[in-house]
Amino acid sequence: MPQSARHKYLRHQLLEALEDVYPSPLPIDDVALSAPFDPYDEAVLCALQSLQEEGLTCDKSLLRDEKGSLLWHEPAITSRGIDHLASESNMSHTLQAGAQRVQQASLQPIIKEALLLNETLSMAEKKAYLEKTKSASEAELVEVAKELEAKGILKQSVSLF
Repeated sequence: MPQSARHKYLRHQLLEALEDVYPSPLPIDDVALSAPFDPYDEAVLCALQSLQEEGLTCDKSLLRDEKGSLLWHEPAITSRGIDHLASESNMSHTLQAGAQRVQQASLQPIIKEALLLNETLSMAEKKAYLEKTKSASEAELVEVAKELEAKGILKQSVSLF
């Protein structure tokens, strides 16, 4: 079943709060004072229950009262929960790096082709621009594209990016 954005957010907040006090359980009094979520909120308790079921928090995270309602007990993150947080963090960095590589990869060939086809620049100028773009960041590539656009070598290049 797909999780709502709020549920995912609460799960992440819970794991981060539990990681901050690892390996100790997080008492409800401490949460009520400092955590960015309400330990009495049903949505928070449901998120904690899903974490417990996945083994990301300990078995003592929740209790049920005589009516069957969930109660915050002594949640603590497990080593599996810590690994889960780390993999989420790594995934985010990987996605950002991948997006940057895609942006660079799409602008670099355009600049290179424009330079190779251009007949107004000298060979030395072309080589200088090509050298500049080899290991350039996205921002540097955009600057090179702006320079070439100003010289009439690229047309509307920057507006594409």
